[in-house]
Amino acid sequence: MTRDTKDIAITLLLGGVSILMGLLQFHVPGVEGAVTDLREIPLLVAIFHISRSFYIFPLALLTALTSFIIPNTSYISTALMHVVGLGVAWYAFQYVKSWAISGLTRGLVWMGFVLIYYLVFLIPVLLLSEILIIGQDIPFWASMWEIDEVYMYEMLPTALVVGLYLIQWESRQALQETNTNLEQLVLDRTRELVDANHELQMLNEELTSSNEEIASLNENLEAIVADRTERINRQLEQLRHYAHANAHEVRGPLARILGLMYVIKQESDWQTKQELLELVQLSATELDEVIRKINRLLEHDE
Repeated sequence: MTRDTKDIAITLLLGGVSILMGLLQFHVPGVEGAVTDLREIPLLVAIFHISRSFYIFPLALLTALTSFIIPNTSYISTALMHVVGLGVAWYAFQYVKSWAISGLTRGLVWMGFVLIYYLVFLIPVLLLSEILIIGQDIPFWASMWEIDEVYMYEMLPTALVVGLYLIQWESRQALQETNTNLEQLVLDRTRELVDANHELQMLNEELTSSNEEIASLNENLEAIVADRTERINRQLEQLRHYAHANAHEVRGPLARILGLMYVIKQESDWQTKQELLELVQLSATELDEVIRKINRLLEHDE
């Protein structure tokens, strides 16, 4: 609903209520022929809800329609006094609304303003319009006193009802604002929890991925350790084979060669030296075969 649509609806609704309440006449006790009504209650309540002062004019014109039904009342006077009174009330409420006070204090202040609304604006404008526009010859101050005495029974209930309505309305607005803030706070906290949960999920996924990488590295490490262990075992086995070959197969032919060389040096007979050299040749061939065998064994183990 737009602002103008809302203002029009409030003007028509509360203006119509004001007409109905203006038709409900109450006799003032102790003053013969004096009557009053409570039409100002819906009008002053409308002040709280109308956002533009322009709508004061149709509101005043609506409530003045009662002058065509109630005898001895002027449409012009009734409309004029409400245009002035409600216009001042609208601007006064905009000012009071800006005060940094509690709803209860604002309601009490507005009760006091309603009395000013009657005594300073509504009743004086009514009398002045009757004198200056309608042309009635009536004493202003004497009429003010008489009207104030009659309107007293209307002013006090109107001030009390309108003030209590303002207190209740501001309390409801404060509660609604609190609920709105609370809902926003819940939404913000929920959004934060969702974001935190999302971050936790991401961290959990990263941790799971890290664990998988660690498990994969552990498996690879185990494979590497097993391979290195196997190679070390093979090298140890090679060393054992080499040690065995060196202790048994290599040293036998080498020892015979050394022995034969010693004997050759001692022998003077050439024929015998030839025979001994052939034996050295055989031992050397045997040693060469052993060395080749060891090389083949090492190459095979690698």
